[in-house]
Amino acid sequence: MDRSPVPVPMLTSLLVDAIHEANQAEGKRPKAFDTLFRASDAGKCARQIAFGSLGYEETEPMDFAGTWVTTLGTRIHEMWQTTLLADYPDAEIEVKLRHGDLLSGHADAVVVMPEGIKVMYELKTMGSYGFDKAMGLMRKSWSRKEPEGPRLSAILQGSMNALAAGADLLVIGIIGLEAMSKGYAEKVGASDLDRIMGEWHYSREEFEPLALAELQRLEEVKGWLDAETLPPRWGIGEDGRSTEFSPENGQQFPCGYCGYRSACIHYGAAPVTLDLVRRRSHAIQ
Repeated sequence: MDRSPVPVPMLTSLLVDAIHEANQAEGKRPKAFDTLFRASDAGKCARQIAFGSLGYEETEPMDFAGTWVTTLGTRIHEMWQTTLLADYPDAEIEVKLRHGDLLSGHADAVVVMPEGIKVMYELKTMGSYGFDKAMGLMRKSWSRKEPEGPRLSAILQGSMNALAAGADLLVIGIIGLEAMSKGYAEKVGASDLDRIMGEWHYSREEFEPLALAELQRLEEVKGWLDAETLPPRWGIGEDGRSTEFSPENGQQFPCGYCGYRSACIHYGAAPVTLDLVRRRSHAIQ
C-alpha cells in the first residue's frame, strides 16, 4: 500500500495570497491631488520618480514579502489613527497636502496641541534592520550606540508635509515589527517602550530648510521631464548628499527594491529622450 504523503495546497500563504490579489486589483493609491510627484518620492532616485510620474508599469512590482510588510504597516497606522482620534477628537488624519502642482501627499495626522502648537505627525513601521539603525541597537554585541533616528527619506517627506501644513513641529514616530528581548533591554538601559518604538521632534527651523532643498531637487526632476528627457540615476543618500545609483552592480539599496530596476538597466545610465522611451517601452514590459 502506498503510504507516501498526499500533496495538499500550502495553507500558511492563504492570507498573503488574498492580500496580494486584492492589492493588484486595487492598483496604486491615487495621489492626494493631481500633481506631478508624491511626497513619498522624497529622496528617491530621479529616474524612479520619473517612471512613476509618467505612469509606467513597474517591471518589478511588489512581491509577496513586500505586500505582507506594507499591509502590517497599514493596519498599525489605522489602529494608531483610531486611538489618536479617541484622545484628540479634533485631530485630522490622512490630511491631504500639496505644494502647488509639483507634489502632494497624505499626512498621517495633524494635531493642534492644547498649548496651541500645530504638530504634523508621521508614523513609520520598520523591520528589525531599520529599527536597530534608528534606535542605535547592536544586538550581536548586546550594546547600544547613538541612535540614527528615522531614515532621511522619512524626514524629507515629513518636512515637506509639515511645511505644506503650516506646522510648528514635525514629529516622526517609528514602531518596530519585532521587540528587543527583555534581557537585552535591561543590559542597555532601554525602557519597555524603547523595545518597540521611538519618536523624534523637529522644529520648523530644522525641517523647513530640508523641505525647501528637496522641493528644489524635485523641480530639477521636473525640468528633465519638461525637456522630454528621462533623467539620470541620482537621489539623496542617507548622508544627505546627492548620490548616483547603479543597478547593474547588484546594489541592494535602493536599486534592489526599485520597481523599475529592469527598465532602468534597459535604458542605461545616461539621460534618454522620452520619445525613445515611448518607442521602446514594449521591450521591457
